[in-house]
Amino acid sequence: MFGRGFEQLNGERFLLKQEGRVERWPSHMQPWMAPWTRKGSRQETCHAGGCDRRLSSDEVSSTAQRLIATLAPLVQAFDAQNERHVEPIAPKLKSAEVSWPTSLSPSLLASRGDEVLGLDRVTGRGALLRLVGAAHAGVSEFVLKGLEGEILGAAWDNAGLVLTLAGGAIAECVGLPAHGAWSCLRSAVAPALPSGLASAVVGRDATGKFRAAVVYDGDDSVTLLDLLSEAAAWLPAGEVHVPGTKSLSHAPQLSLTSLAQELLIATADGAVHRRPLMLGGGVSEKVAAAAPAGSAKKWHTACSFG
Repeated sequence: MFGRGFEQLNGERFLLKQEGRVERWPSHMQPWMAPWTRKGSRQETCHAGGCDRRLSSDEVSSTAQRLIATLAPLVQAFDAQNERHVEPIAPKLKSAEVSWPTSLSPSLLASRGDEVLGLDRVTGRGALLRLVGAAHAGVSEFVLKGLEGEILGAAWDNAGLVLTLAGGAIAECVGLPAHGAWSCLRSAVAPALPSGLASAVVGRDATGKFRAAVVYDGDDSVTLLDLLSEAAAWLPAGEVHVPGTKSLSHAPQLSLTSLAQELLIATADGAVHRRPLMLGGGVSEKVAAAAPAGSAKKWHTACSFG
């Protein structure tokens, strides 16, 4: 009490605490001051073994100003880099002379090696052809049997054709068409996809597991789903943003390469984006630019080739 009273008259801590520290036997440093004391504007609080210096409000303001001055050039450099970013130019499309059967207007495509399959998503009619350079050799027509409902997507691999129907059901067409017909059955392994689909495609990866890419009604991104056999349910596996889809009236059309290694996203303006789906993934790449404004062409879908 005497010390506190003395400090009120002569200045804080000048009675019990001298500047610095003193060495007390057996040769360790100790302050003269009790833990609750501090020295004025320096905000120096003493503890059993020393003093901790804390910034005053003036020092905090000064330090913040120096930090802002140091970081401002970095922020400006990052902003300038973003402004200079230019989307890479997609390669120019090459045309191939393909003559589909007169009774077929394909609105879905699937490929396997150098073979291309075209389907009418409503009638189930289709044709197989083999592309050789910029031409094709031979056309084989067929009709899908055993299906009910519109076809949303198709993926083709060595085991056969995997179809995604409008209600979310998955159908498998084993092998190849025979005598103009390709028999299809609802998959006994893959359950139906969630409802509310605007666009969807399902395929098999190299291990035989099913993988799906879907666009839900009202969404402008693609949701990736994987089917785990032990869970027997579709589980989210990622999401792919598609630039420019908000301004389009139709959902993008989806296609999977053989063994579901890549996802192709075709938008209604003719642009095509490619996204790797292998382990580690990657970034989306535009492989075809949008058609010029006012183009009379109607873009239905896309598939890989080769």
